[in-house]
Formats: sequence, C-alpha cells, structure tokens
Amino acid sequence: MAKRTAKDGAELAGRIEQLRKLIEINEDVLRASKTLSAKQKQIAVAGVGSYRETLEPPNTSRGLDQIESDLLLAWNEMTGPDADAFWARVRAASLPFKPRDVLREVLARGKVRTRVEYDLLADTMEERAEEGSITQDERARLRAMMNQYEAKHGD
Repeated sequence: MAKRTAKDGAELAGRIEQLRKLIEINEDVLRASKTLSAKQKQIAVAGVGSYRETLEPPNTSRGLDQIESDLLLAWNEMTGPDADAFWARVRAASLPFKPRDVLREVLARGKVRTRVEYDLLADTMEERAEEGSITQDERARLRAMMNQYEAKHGD
C-alpha cells in the first residue's frame, strides 16, 4: 500500500472543501426551488446534508469521487430553473464541476458502464425522446445498450 504524502493530504483537503461548497450550493438551490414542494425540499436538503459528515477524514480519493458523483447525479438528470440556478452557482463559485450529458456520453461510447449510468438512462431516456433531444434511433440504441448491461449484470 502506497504511503500518503503531505501533497496527497493537501489535495484531499482541497477536494473536501470543494465538496463542502457543492453541498452548500445544493442546499441553497433546493431551499429556493419554486418547483419542489415544502416536503420535497425538506427531504432533498436532508439527503444532501447527510454527505457533510461523510467528508470527514479518513476519506480517500475514491470515496470523494463517489460523493461527488452522488451529489451531481440529479443535477445532470435535470433541466429547468433549478438546474440552471445550480450550475450558475457552481460556475460563480469557480468550482471545477461541469454538467454532463450522460446520454450523449453513453451514445458516443456505445456502452453502459455503470449502474449509475443505467439508472440515469432509465430515468431520463423516455422524456428526452419525447422532448426531441434524442432521436428514436438513439433511443433504440440506448435501450439495446441497457439490455446488454442487464444481461451482463443480472438486472
């Protein structure tokens, strides 16, 4: 096992601070949402806030990657004023996080790699096809990739 250096510790501390800011932005945007009910806001803010305690050391780069993925997942699925506000706040805070279009990434790659990608496709593919942001051919290709993932991973 590789020994951690002071540089590694400083990098982890920097990432933890970025994720703390990301949690704060998440909470602020959720609280200010005009589209969520009071109950939905309460549940979402509590869920996001629960990540705060998981940031505390000892944590690893891999653990922080998972927290980052979890915190950004919904915002990468969403469109609309809340998502726009979230990404504007992230940019204003000069955080290194960027919105991802996972459907386009999977289409370009030709394969669903993770359960997170699979779930995101399941949650958004039909809506994206209905709104016209993906074609029926792309929808069919995504469905085939999801079927391959299911066959390999037993879902």
